[in-house]
Amino acid sequence: MQGITPNKERYKGKGYLKQIIYRTEGNAVFNVNIGNKVDKLIFFEAPIDMMSYYELHKEKLNNVKLISMEGLKEIVVSRYFTEYILKRAENKEN
Repeated sequence: MQGITPNKERYKGKGYLKQIIYRTEGNAVFNVNIGNKVDKLIFFEAPIDMMSYYELHKEKLNNVKLISMEGLKEIVVSRYFTEYILKRAENKEN
């Protein structure tokens, strides 16, 4: 959740509300596969960043997973990188 009304007294730092919504999954985020075989992961802080990147580069994107972390979350990087490595290992076995 990102606030748009400044309040420096209530929200230290940048002065705006910024938090993860209560009871949302921390590592289940908005992501899109482009192509049949993902061989590259690209992470974004927010869905709007991901959509903007897609619009700018859609002609060149192939076999890539675009992932919005919905903030800067190490757990998201860990989850999707682990899935990527396991899928690659599985494909090598077959």
